[in-house]
Amino acid sequence: MKAFSTSLIVSRDVNGDNKTDIIILVPLIYVYFHLGNSIFDDPLISPTKFSDGCPDIADVNDDGKLDISVANTYENRIEIYFNTSNNTFHNRELLRNITQPRHTTAFAIKGDRKSEIVILNNSNIRILSNHC
Repeated sequence: MKAFSTSLIVSRDVNGDNKTDIIILVPLIYVYFHLGNSIFDDPLISPTKFSDGCPDIADVNDDGKLDISVANTYENRIEIYFNTSNNTFHNRELLRNITQPRHTTAFAIKGDRKSEIVILNNSNIRILSNHC
């Protein structure tokens, strides 16, 4: 694996093969798919603007696949990388004009099995429904 001087890291099984994958934000997003026996594939690299929040892994659009969300503080937006289930992600700018988002995640808050996006900035928490 590549050495990183500064990074934010999370780990989840994003491709559904029952092996934990590694996602690193530096500001590019590096997705290392775990092949087994502590071996990782060459990274899938997605461009993003710098974020000072950690990337989050959640099923944002309720399709059963884990997506990557990034809070982009400097451009006041949330970037979502939707999982296409063939070890690729495609980008869709979901939300703009979010005042200095620091962190984002998605989960079913209302108990209806539909994810809401939760955004944290310095002064409040914002919950958004019906976003995708």
